[in-house]
Amino acid sequence: MMDRIFALVGILGLCAFLGVLVWKVPLLPLVVVCAIGVLMAAFDFYNTLFRRRSG
Repeated sequence: MMDRIFALVGILGLCAFLGVLVWKVPLLPLVVVCAIGVLMAAFDFYNTLFRRRSG
């Protein structure tokens, strides 16, 4: 359970950091790259912690 909490805190920290970056420098390519990074991190979070293992 603690691994899920720490992973969630990490995802929220990444979102906060990249959110401030995008807020201060609102360029479309930067927004796209940050969104892709957050989506990749969220997918890894889901895939690692919530997907049932077969076996």
